Amino acid sequence: MYDDIINVSRYVSDRKHMSLYKRAAQFAPFAALNGYYDSINEVSKVSSDRKVLIEEEKAILNNKLNLIKSGDLVSITYFVCDKFKEGGKYISRKGSVRKVDKYSKMILIDDFKISFFDIVDIDM
Repeated sequence: MYDDIINVSRYVSDRKHMSLYKRAAQFAPFAALNGYYDSINEVSKVSSDRKVLIEEEKAILNNKLNLIKSGDLVSITYFVCDKFKEGGKYISRKGSVRKVDKYSKMILIDDFKISFFDIVDIDM
């Protein structure tokens, strides 16, 4: 039945053999569930709720915003919403004020815009 191929010599390739390192890479683990570990990391992040300012705090913040001029060095604490779940975190940014835009209710600090509505504290 196999008489025609039983005595045929094995084919030998003229290509160079692959290194053991490259051969081992073929069997390296892969992520069967794309985004699984990203989801686990996202769930483990701690987020906080947005603080609701009382009228006194709003008035103090408004006075500070009215005193700020271009070129002033300030430290602003503001709320950043989490893109994937409810809540967010508070971030403090220090820098030089480039512009206070009362029309669009934004403050520009070193090429970074912060909305008046997200600000919870200003240190001058």
